[in-house]
Amino acid sequence: MERLPPSHQKILAERFIAKAVRPALYTLIILMPLTGLLLTMFSGEPLELYGWRVPLPATASASGALWQTLHDQIPFLFYAIIAVHLGAVFKHHFLAQHTTKSGTCRGNVSVS
Repeated sequence: MERLPPSHQKILAERFIAKAVRPALYTLIILMPLTGLLLTMFSGEPLELYGWRVPLPATASASGALWQTLHDQIPFLFYAIIAVHLGAVFKHHFLAQHTTKSGTCRGNVSVS
């Protein structure tokens, strides 16, 4: 099997990253409250939602530390993915001079 030239490898890598960013962001958006719920469940504390206390059946366990670690680290991963996305936006807009999304940047929104 032939190796692709570096320019084609770069394009394939960019496409892979572009297709992976959106599902990664949605996954992290779902995981953040889910890990918070699991952290609360396995710490033995009742869950409070908008001032209501919801008793949970789980008791304190050692897995609470795992959920705490995940819950604490997800925001850093989220911000890193957003930074990669913004870097790609700036690259396409300023370096590659792509204008396909220029309407979004100009604020072409009509308010009535």
